[in-house]
Amino acid sequence: NATRGWIYIRHEYPEQIAKCREEIARAVSLGACGRNIFGSNRSFELDVFASPGGYICGEQTALIEAMEDKRAEPRNRPPELMTNGLWDQPTLLSNVETFAWAPAILKDDGQWFAAQGVKEGPLTAGSSERMKGKRLFSISGDLNKPGVYEVPTGTTLGDLIDNHCEGMKDGKGIAAVALSGPSGGLMPPKIPVKYLNKRFVDKNVPEGVTEIDIRDLPLDINVSRAVGYMLGAGIVVYGEGCNVLAEAVANSQFYRNESCGKCVPCRLGSHKITEMGERLLAGDVGQAELETFEPVAMQLSEVMQATSICGLGQVASMPLQTFLKFFPELAREACRNKP
Repeated sequence: NATRGWIYIRHEYPEQIAKCREEIARAVSLGACGRNIFGSNRSFELDVFASPGGYICGEQTALIEAMEDKRAEPRNRPPELMTNGLWDQPTLLSNVETFAWAPAILKDDGQWFAAQGVKEGPLTAGSSERMKGKRLFSISGDLNKPGVYEVPTGTTLGDLIDNHCEGMKDGKGIAAVALSGPSGGLMPPKIPVKYLNKRFVDKNVPEGVTEIDIRDLPLDINVSRAVGYMLGAGIVVYGEGCNVLAEAVANSQFYRNESCGKCVPCRLGSHKITEMGERLLAGDVGQAELETFEPVAMQLSEVMQATSICGLGQVASMPLQTFLKFFPELAREACRNKP
């Protein structure tokens, strides 16, 4: 019974804001939106809200605060948005893709959506932990044809790269992949099985296999959770020759700079983890000190994940933490000139 809605878009995207408003006006002219939809007594007014900016606005409650003309900082919860959201009214907040699929799913209990295809891959054969339908993925980096692609769930990263992005640029191999933008950190081209969920490994990975190819990872959120990696809608692929440490530090700096500073774990933790990365990149860390870096980063990460108010603080340590975990040889290389 909602009667108002907004599409929230960052102000840096004027073309998208204008296009959405144009399409809303077209929907109103068709009678599909606005007053008395298709001649019924149902009304739904839709508009675009141009974000005042700030990565923190990607957090649900900070987004609501910005819409209420307040400082964009996360709220303490509860209460949740479904009872006390925008202007203290019950509010549903999700990405446009989810809302776009909802009518089709509701129409026939999701049968048509589910039939859109679920691909089986080397790590999902026999797995019951599957999503259905399709997903949109924005994939960028060292690719011949980066872009936004709609693919069946379970499509592997390798399929997406080869069949949609037309392969790696200049035929390079993969140096690292950010499967959820910087939020999930940096994954190596070969992932040691010891870092994956044991229950999933016992069920899906043949005995004796010590590592899996990142190209075989299925683009399926439920499977990603079972395996133990983070999957988002934005994927970045880094080709061989890139400076993986520099990318990890740049991502850490981004989170430090975008932290709203409301909670101490994120405000101080993001600064500390970035400082560690900057020292390592500058060659200011010796081999002896490097041995302490991963345990300190892991401990700091655990504290930030457990005590930060919102998701930004919970993932701010991931770029450097995953670099130290998955790229130890590159970390040691950064310390080669200092004992």
